[in-house]
Parts: sequence; C-alpha cells; structure tokens
Amino acid sequence: MPVLTREELQNDLIGSWILLAIITLGIIAYGVRVLRRGEELHFDRVNQQGGSALLSLRVMEMAYWNFGFIGRFFFRLNIAPTTISFASLLFAALSGWVAAYGFFGSAGFLFAVSGAMDAIDGMVARMHGVRPAGGAVVDSSVDRYSDFFLPAGVAIYYHHSVPILIICLAAIMGSFMISYSTAKAEILKITPPRGTMKRTERVVYLIGGAILTPMAALLVNSSPFSWLPVQGMLMVLATLLIAVMANGSAIHRITAIIRTANQRQADKSNAPS
Repeated sequence: MPVLTREELQNDLIGSWILLAIITLGIIAYGVRVLRRGEELHFDRVNQQGGSALLSLRVMEMAYWNFGFIGRFFFRLNIAPTTISFASLLFAALSGWVAAYGFFGSAGFLFAVSGAMDAIDGMVARMHGVRPAGGAVVDSSVDRYSDFFLPAGVAIYYHHSVPILIICLAAIMGSFMISYSTAKAEILKITPPRGTMKRTERVVYLIGGAILTPMAALLVNSSPFSWLPVQGMLMVLATLLIAVMANGSAIHRITAIIRTANQRQADKSNAPS
C-alpha cells in the first residue's frame, strides 16, 4: 500500500476543494431561491424515493433542484439520456481507478460527477417525454456497475489488509442486495420497507468519506500525531458504515418481503373457493 507524499495529498485535495466549492454554491443558490420565493421546493421524484435518518428529504430536494439547471442544459443540447448514463459509468470507473492509487479526494470528485449524471439522465428522459424501453435497463445496469467501482478501488489500494478487504466486499454485497430486494419486491408487487443506505445515501457517504480523507491526512501529518496511520481511514470508515447499514437494511427488507409473500400465499389458500 503506497503512502501518498505531502505534495501528492495537496494535489489530491484539489478535487475535494472544487467539489466543496460547488456544493457551497449550490446551497447558497437554493437558499436564495427559497428566501425570494418564500417556499421550499418539492419534487415527486424525490418524494417517491423518500429520505431517511441518514439523508434528509430537504437535502435531496436541494440537490435535485440544482441538477435541474444541468438537466435543462443537456436537454437543449439534445443529449440522449442513455449517453448521460454511459458518461456516469465512465466517471464512476475513473473514480475507482484513481482510488486504487490512494487518491481518494480525486476519486470523490469523480464519483460525485457520476452520481450527478445518474440523477440527470432520468431528468432529461422525463423532459423528452418518451424514453426507449431499454433505457431503464441501461440506467439500472449502469447503477450496479457504478456501485462496484469506488469500493473496488479502495479494496485494490488496501489489498494487503484482509480486514479492509472484507469491509469493501461487504459494502459491495450490501449495495447489490438492496438493489436485488427492490427488484424482487417489484416483481412480486410488494412494497418493501424504505430502510436505509439506498443508492443515493451510499453515493453521498462514499463521496463524503473520499473528499475528507486528504484533508484529515494533511491535518494529522502537520500535528504531533503524525505517527498515526490515518491516511485513507475516513474512506474506510465511510465504507464500513455502508457495509454495516446496507447489509442490515437488505436483511430487514428481504425478511419483510418474505413475510409479506408468505402471508399473501396463506390468504389465498384460506380464501373460500
């Protein structure tokens, strides 16, 4: 596991600062809009997904409102939603690639671009009014691949550490199992519990851990505690949180789906013929 030099950490921090600046501008723009209009914005798409204790609905609505500017720009350029989906996949792959070398700040920035593109492709599709039948399949498939890349990059960087490898693999497994439970519930026409660590939350926490990692490393390196092996630990902690919460949520959702499916079958068997 190569340890980044101070110069490399400072270069890696550029992506973190750019992303934090963009987020700050987005918060200010949304705040000004609310103050001027005197009302908060609500979007059916966001309400449908719902918030949780890990990511509030208000934060999601603020992000969705900001993405709307980019979505309308892409729509005017007549960029196909599928093209945006594949761009999202490319940025996710790049985030995993740079994470494999320990550049987590840059990885967080690239993964944030990927996540934004993922939200914008559906937005542009709704603006067009009609999306090819295969578009939803492309979008869902891209999401699954994107879920893999950044934790995989972290796993490659820490490939000599079995505990961290297990954490990364558990995070990937939990992410896939939440998606599987949702797909299975849709097939069975069952509404699963909302749970936690849905894809939006996983993306936010991975980005947060990634962009804060070089900041923490530089702060510790400049302190009397420079001997502590903290480089990358915030990234690992974010991945650990996802591993625990995602798998717990997946088990809860799958258990609820099984219970509902069994109850439905028992009701049909007991129904008078």
